[in-house]
Amino acid sequence: MPQRESVAPASLSVDVTDDEVAVGYLDGHIVRYTAPTTPTEPPVRTQPRRLISVLVVAPDETEATLTYVNELNTDAEMLKDTGVGRVFVDPGERASVVPGVEAEGDGHAVVIHADFSTVDGRVFVFEEDQFAEAGYELVASTA
Repeated sequence: MPQRESVAPASLSVDVTDDEVAVGYLDGHIVRYTAPTTPTEPPVRTQPRRLISVLVVAPDETEATLTYVNELNTDAEMLKDTGVGRVFVDPGERASVVPGVEAEGDGHAVVIHADFSTVDGRVFVFEEDQFAEAGYELVASTA
């Protein structure tokens, strides 16, 4: 039975280009998100039952935190070794990903909120399953 243990994210290295976002884990692995990121005003509602990753990039774009939302397949110790965080949200509940970024359960989907008066940096949301992946960069409202 999967264990629902939240894990705090560590500061990871990051390289953001027009073609991809590369995240360097603490154990030396590099994960590349290559889905084109669509600029989107928050909140963003992800598709149900997808793996959700929230990446918050520091203003200098060399460091970031990466947090999985409602991910049940990875052992908490492995997440700690890699520096990736994890939070859980049930329908109708909210959890802080990092200050200024929250995840909310909406049925089997997840909604990511960002308050750009609190968040300093860029916020990316990636969702994937075995069939598709999508990426969003949350941007402050221009209104």
